[in-house]
Formats: sequence, C-alpha cells, structure tokens
Amino acid sequence: MILTARTLVDSCLAEVYSGLPETERKRLESALLHRGRLATVLARIEADPGAAHPNAALAAIAGVGTDHLIRLFRRHLGLSPARHVAERRLASAARALAFGDGTIEEIAEAHGFANRFGFTRAFTRRFGCGPAAWRNRGGS
Repeated sequence: MILTARTLVDSCLAEVYSGLPETERKRLESALLHRGRLATVLARIEADPGAAHPNAALAAIAGVGTDHLIRLFRRHLGLSPARHVAERRLASAARALAFGDGTIEEIAEAHGFANRFGFTRAFTRRFGCGPAAWRNRGGS
C-alpha cells in the first residue's frame, strides 16, 4: 500500500514538474541540490557533534565553497554553521546529562568543550540552568 501511494505521489510530482516553466524547473533543481548537500553536512555534524567541524571541512563535504556553505546555512537554517554545531553539541550534551552516567567533565570533553567552565557557561546560557541542575531535574 505504501509503495502504491509513493508511486502515485511520484507520478503527480512528475506531472507538475513537467508543466513548470524552464526557469522554475532550474530553480527547483538548484534548491533540491543544495538541500541534499546541506543534508549531508547536517548528518555528519549529527553523527559526531563533539568533533571539530571547521567551515572549510563542512564545505568540502557539501562540494561548495566556504562562503556558499555559510549562505546555505543562513538561508535554510537561519544560523551559521558554527552556531548550528554549538547548538547540536549542547543538545547532545543535555541528553547525555539526563540519560548518561558520565561526569560533567567527561560529557563536556566528549561534546567538544575545552573544559567544564566553558561548557557550564554555554549550557546555562542555552538552557537557563547549569549542567548539574539539569541532571538533577532529569533533563527538564
């Protein structure tokens, strides 16, 4: 049943696509290409948020220049690649605090923070409480 629905949707999309003017088809193809490239970069970040993710390396993964990657992030996500990486690190660290048993220092290090103090400062700014309080409240 799912395959039948997917086939029907694909047929409808193909019909709509073929009826678009050439300029709109090019614009749609470009948008889909960029979203695919961006999806690859986002998956890499999500796989290991604590790793170093310099813009140049992320741009190479996407197959675009560094400035273009930054524009893609801002256009599609509303923030820079560095800010996105920081947000993913903090979200991942918050999960580790709530459901893991590592020390705050271990979690900070595993999520790319130089030390507990920088981690605590960033965590508090983002979540409104420190890592220890977050853990004690069970992540809420």
